[in-house]
Amino acid sequence: MATISARNEPVGTGSDLMDRRSIPSHEQIRQVVRVELEQRYARGSANTHPEQVLPQLHAQLVEAARAYETGPKQQRQAVCDAIIAVDEFLAGQGFTGETLAPLKRVVVAITDLCQHNQPDPLFCQKLSKTKGKRTLQDSVRQGQLAALAEAWVESASSEEGDKAALLNKAAREISGRYFGNVERAGLSSAMAYQRQPNHPPLLYEAHAQMKKRLAIEAEAAGGDARGLRAAVLTQLEALNAKAECMSS
Repeated sequence: MATISARNEPVGTGSDLMDRRSIPSHEQIRQVVRVELEQRYARGSANTHPEQVLPQLHAQLVEAARAYETGPKQQRQAVCDAIIAVDEFLAGQGFTGETLAPLKRVVVAITDLCQHNQPDPLFCQKLSKTKGKRTLQDSVRQGQLAALAEAWVESASSEEGDKAALLNKAAREISGRYFGNVERAGLSSAMAYQRQPNHPPLLYEAHAQMKKRLAIEAEAAGGDARGLRAAVLTQLEALNAKAECMSS
């Protein structure tokens, strides 16, 4: 997510000043997010001419196809090998990781099944209404949520009441198109979950990246608690705008 600097212009009075220091408008943020999404899927420069590497890709696919034909025991690995070969070829032709994510998703699902004997929802005949296992995107959201909740608490004023009242207000502000309905318990859980070891690396990476964005935004908005709160609100606007653009 691109960094969107909050303007350092107070708006309102009292706690409203604390929460609503001037931030970029919704339309400004939507425009930045729209441009960023276009760049995420844009094709870059190829490392080599496709004619030079097509013979290698063909050889890899032939090898995978022959392994596939030997029977069920080799078929999962053969499918993964074929997908990885196509993925590497396209990456060399300038396709971004975001564009190739659906290919990688299949490999991750097969790997989970082979190594942990856990059927991935991708291969379910019908999605279960019960809560499934945490996905990679869930881990990203969990890390981001923890960072935003921590920053909200850190930027609190004495006028916002005790921690329960503070987190209730944070949950109302954070709820939206990106995170969905968020409750106080969910914020507390996200912060505690992030401090525990042995979770998916993406969770910690997303947390660190969001903390970095918030620090940059806060510095641009004055470097104080009000600046940090403005940074939280700006990032929430950006995430919700991203979700809105992705669904439109």
